[in-house]
Parts: sequence; C-alpha cells; structure tokens
Amino acid sequence: MSLTGPSLTWRRSGVRQALNDVRAVLADGAISRDEAARRIVKVVGTFGLQPVEPPPILEPIEESDVGVVCWMGVLPAP
Repeated sequence: MSLTGPSLTWRRSGVRQALNDVRAVLADGAISRDEAARRIVKVVGTFGLQPVEPPPILEPIEESDVGVVCWMGVLPAP
C-alpha cells in the first residue's frame, strides 16, 4: 500500500468521517460509550489501522538554544 498520494488522502478522510460519525451519535445520546468503543474498534479493523511508534524524546533545551528575532517597520506619516 502506498503511504502517499490519493489513496492515503481517501483513507485519512474515510477514517476521519467514520470517527466523526461515531462522535456525533454518541453526543446525541443515541449510543452508549461502550457501543462507541465497539464502533471505534470496527473503524480500526475496517481501515487496517496500526499503532505507530512515538517520536523520540527531545533533549531539553538550554538558554543558549533560544534566540529572538525582532523587526519593526516604520511608515512615513500620512
């Protein structure tokens, strides 16, 4: 499966729409939280979603890592 291009865009929008649908019926009180969870599991299975590795933890920054850039434009009086 391609990780770029139209197929990924369709998949993302499909997942988003499916989860929005679950959220909407849950907010309306039409389903229980348990049923919402079951529907989310079904979305995961339908779209073949897999867990992703979290990004590595960043090193703490030091004061010397921080810089400020500032500029000001001055216009002539009207």
